[in-house]
Amino acid sequence: MKLTLYLTDNEMADAFYDDDYDSDEISEGSDLEIDSGDEYNYFMTDRRKNENYEHDEWLAQMIEESNDTELEGFEHDWEYDKLSTRVPNLYTEQAGPIFSLPKESQPLDYFDKFWGEEMWQHIVTETNRYAQQEQDKNPPSPSAPNWSPITVPIMKKFVGICMLMGIVRLPSKKYYWSKEDSFLAKDFGDLMSKDRFYQIWRYLHLSNNEDPLPEQPDKLHTLRWFFGHMSEKFRSMYTCNGSVAIDESVLKIRGRLSHRSDAWGVKVWVLAEGETGYMMDFDVYADKTEDEMKGFTVQAVSDLLQNYNHKNLKVYLDKIYTTVPFFKELHTRGIQACGIVDKGMKGLPEQIIPKKGKFANHEYRVAQKDELSACTFRDYKPFMMLSNFHDPMQTGKVKRERQQVVVPSMVADFEKQMNGVNWCCQMIGTNFCHFHLFDTVKILY
Repeated sequence: MKLTLYLTDNEMADAFYDDDYDSDEISEGSDLEIDSGDEYNYFMTDRRKNENYEHDEWLAQMIEESNDTELEGFEHDWEYDKLSTRVPNLYTEQAGPIFSLPKESQPLDYFDKFWGEEMWQHIVTETNRYAQQEQDKNPPSPSAPNWSPITVPIMKKFVGICMLMGIVRLPSKKYYWSKEDSFLAKDFGDLMSKDRFYQIWRYLHLSNNEDPLPEQPDKLHTLRWFFGHMSEKFRSMYTCNGSVAIDESVLKIRGRLSHRSDAWGVKVWVLAEGETGYMMDFDVYADKTEDEMKGFTVQAVSDLLQNYNHKNLKVYLDKIYTTVPFFKELHTRGIQACGIVDKGMKGLPEQIIPKKGKFANHEYRVAQKDELSACTFRDYKPFMMLSNFHDPMQTGKVKRERQQVVVPSMVADFEKQMNGVNWCCQMIGTNFCHFHLFDTVKILY
């Protein structure tokens, strides 16, 4: 028996608490669905004005306990044999760029679409402001070059030189203005003098130091505007094809940094399209220690997905983000999730949890519970996967040892889509101005 109760008004609740109803009639295997919103709190307050509210106390206690633990006897158990077909909800948005440019457009035209005039003006304003603040606080020596406020064209030259430095790599910045033929960098002096370049490098800034600090300590508050601007541009310029991956990446920074979240630099959570590697969104985090980060990863993923609620987006996750409660939450938010799950996670189907010697090579088993599907597949070693939208009976194929192996569809889809972040990082590593832009990011910190 399944008893559905929606406490939306007193009339429906009074129907539930009919004098002929006995709460003992609820069987141990029943399901109970309760909408415990503001109407429930109002109704319980109103009911407690009467003397006969035994059922109210029972219901209130049950709802309070359900906030932390699953209610035994009020939820389906994992099914291993009687599996039901499931059809994923369709993602209906049209994939592709939202803007269009003529065929003869140059790479700079595409760069300007994402960077934008607002970004140029912001950097120029804050750099000039910071230079004036520093010179008022610590006047330069008489022998130092005179500072003159920069303009957008000058800032464009500066950024262009930084990009060229990533292509023409020399041991130090000073060699780019060397007149020796061996350095092949004679044209840099025609773009900007060395003194002017070092001046802008010294005062480059993205925020006003006189602005009040945020209420919650944030060591990256001086860069939050830049991160937010670029994140919004990435989302607004392109619509994904409905399948994305979320994983960690690292912004490499050399030298000392007081708030590293990784041995190589700063950790970044990246949301990228699975097939193309296009970065749809990102979140930079560097405040917490390694132990504190363990409880923060799920929240970071949830924040990245907040713009995709109820759009039937399919997201593929690594095991550090995959939990049973989180996948249930995503299901209620209209987000379809699939990912590798740690076999020690609570709430998983016990009969398919991988154990030593239990699975043959390329063997798999599946289970289903409400909106969740789970499978265990033995590849080089057994691993478990969890999904809130895959059909447990549907299969796909993956290539192993020069042959096609039949696997659950969630395994095949995961292998195809999860490489999105890796491709994104590979493209950044190949095309990013590797050498000196890392130092540029460091001075902005």
